[in-house]
Parts: sequence; C-alpha cells; structure tokens
Amino acid sequence: MKTKPRPKSRKPWVRILLIWAIESLALFLMSLLLDGFQLNGFGAAVIAAALIGLLNALLWPILSYIILPFAVLTLGIAALILNGVIIYLAGELAASFEVASVGTAIWIALGLTAVNTIASSLLTIDDDNSYYRNVVKRRAKKIAKPEETDVPSIIFLEIDGLAKPVLEKAMAAGYAPTMKRWLESGKYELVEWETDMSSQTSASQLGILHGSNKDIPAFRWYDRKRKQIIASSNPDEVARLEKEHSDGNGLLVHHGASRGHLVSGDAPIVSVTASVMKDFSRLHMTDYYAYFANPYNITRTILLMGWDIILEK
Repeated sequence: MKTKPRPKSRKPWVRILLIWAIESLALFLMSLLLDGFQLNGFGAAVIAAALIGLLNALLWPILSYIILPFAVLTLGIAALILNGVIIYLAGELAASFEVASVGTAIWIALGLTAVNTIASSLLTIDDDNSYYRNVVKRRAKKIAKPEETDVPSIIFLEIDGLAKPVLEKAMAAGYAPTMKRWLESGKYELVEWETDMSSQTSASQLGILHGSNKDIPAFRWYDRKRKQIIASSNPDEVARLEKEHSDGNGLLVHHGASRGHLVSGDAPIVSVTASVMKDFSRLHMTDYYAYFANPYNITRTILLMGWDIILEK
C-alpha cells in the first residue's frame, strides 16, 4: 500500500529553521528580480525573513480577526493586502532591506508562498500537520463539547465524475486506504448508483439535498420561456433554482452544515455555498477565521487556483 512520505522532521524547531532558510533564499532571489525590493546581501534576507515571520506571529492573529468581514466579502483580497502591509512594515522597520510599496510587498508575499509551497512539497515538511496543531486545536478548545446522541448522522462528500470502477481501482492501488479499511471491516458497503439523464452537479445536488431536479437538463442550458442561457455556475441562478426546488425541509435542515456546495440543502450552517453566497444573513464570519488565521493561506489559494487554471487550459 502506498503511504504518504514521512516528513523529514516533526520537531518544530527543525521545521522553523528549514522554512527560515527557504524564505531567506526566496527573498534574496526576489530582490534580484523585483525593482522595488532591495537587500544588502544574503544576511539581510535572513533578517528580513525573521522579521516578517515575527510580525506575522504578533500582528496577523489580531488584524486578520479585525478585517475578517472585509476579507470574506472581498474573497480574500483584503487579507492579501494586509499580508503586503505587514511585509511593507517590516521593510520600514529594518535598515538592511527596503520595500518600495505595498504593491511590491504583495508580490513578495506571493513569491514567498510559491517557494514555500514547492519547497514544502519537495522536502515533505510537515506543513499541514503544523497548521492543524496551531490553528485547529486552538479552535477546538473554544468550541463547546458536542452532546452525545444516538441519532445517526451522515456526511456527504461529492467527488465529480468518480465512477465505482475508478474508485475500486484506486483502492486496489493503495489510494483511499481509510475507505478501503471501512469496506474490509464489513460494516460498510460500496453501492453503485445510476443517475438520470442529467447527471451533472446542479441536478444531482438538488435531487439529493432537496428531493427534486425537475427541469434541470444540464449544467448549462437555454431556457425558452425566459429566452436566456441558464448556467449553474451563476450564483444568482443557483439561488433561484434552490428557491424553486426547496420546500424548506431539505436533507440538511436539522443541524446540518453545507460546505463548498452549489445548493445548501436548507442547512442552518453554510460556507462557500453558491446558492446563499449573496445572502449575508446566512454568512457566518467566524467559520472563516481558521482559514484566515494563517497569513499564507490566501496567497497559497490564489497561486494554486492560478496553477489549476493553467493546467485546465
């Protein structure tokens, strides 16, 4: 069975030194490429990396919480600007390096994140586990202990285009080991489900979560009555579709949560759900704090999104 490579070190101080060295080198290289960024040698890059890290540790948790509503409503742009402001401030505090503007600082933030992401992957630095240790555990302590209940619950995880034979082949090759272990225990079974003629995301989600996918022939189609093209990627159209198909008693209505969906299933807790994206009354800001608590998350997301767009083309 294939397993994830073991990180070179789980010791926090070793990880800190590795990332410090990587970011120092990245800053030095960017000073050669960016006109508005100047360093007095590699030693200044080491100081700059340390100062940026220190300011992020001291200022980011407080400032990111203050700007959280703006960060969410601007799809993370406010957080990206704040990241640039902190780097610009570091340049103002140290005489050994200079950052010409916040715009230049934002490019530095993007460059640092790109190098960090690539290096962490190549060196198998325990970056994700560090994130969970430092953020998720702190958040978990503030959450009230859930009440025990004998009422069964279910988690829906949608993976577009994943056929049963493909999943079986993946498990046989050593992927999805947890799911394979569940099936081998005999407590679970893998059931094949055949969709109707409209098998795409919006029809499937509305059918599963709201019990109806009537008059949704495709992800994108021409509505002859309205005389316009309807696209399931349009939040306004998805909101209309949910309103038309929901009776207020969707599958997630009782203490459910919708994360990263097209439709909500009438869940009381929603985040990154297209159908309610413009409904500010259902926007729970605190749900996003764990994401914005890390200054590199937004820049990493932007870079990976750009890379995905390049791959798609």
